[in-house]
Amino acid sequence: MHTIVQRMVGACHQVTSHQWVALLLARLAIGFFFVMSGYNKLCVQGIGALREEFVGYGIPLPWLSASIDALVQFIGGFAIMVGLGTRLWSILVGVAMLVASVVVTIPDVLQKDIPAAKHGLLFWGWFYYRPEPIYLTVFLLLIFLGPGKASLDQVIARKLGMGQGQPPHAMRGGSG
Repeated sequence: MHTIVQRMVGACHQVTSHQWVALLLARLAIGFFFVMSGYNKLCVQGIGALREEFVGYGIPLPWLSASIDALVQFIGGFAIMVGLGTRLWSILVGVAMLVASVVVTIPDVLQKDIPAAKHGLLFWGWFYYRPEPIYLTVFLLLIFLGPGKASLDQVIARKLGMGQGQPPHAMRGGSG
């Protein structure tokens, strides 16, 4: 007869064995968002309008920065969706969100949200109310956990004889 603790442990193992589903859904959601964001910056809003925003925020080399930002979001979003170079693209798009957080979100929170609240709500409450920190959190998960089983990264790793996130020598029993 199984104890309640044993059943709970078993249930946790079952859920963990399906973590790839959560990683797939996270990749699809955040990847689609950034494909659309990059597409908007490239084709709808245009790089010129984004450049003007970057000038207003004091971002150096605004035309180059705006072009890189839009391309990283568009290409990176697609790559994250299909799970190709997931960790690398999560770092690149994550850096764009880190810049957005430092240049736009934190000043807005400090200058607008906290004074308007007229109460002692902590900075972090307002900061996490904005989307950029949540995107950063998802990117950190993808960087540390990887893309999961349902990804091109995993297909390539299997073809190369590697496990997900392991260097080639670790799979062959070589020493570092």
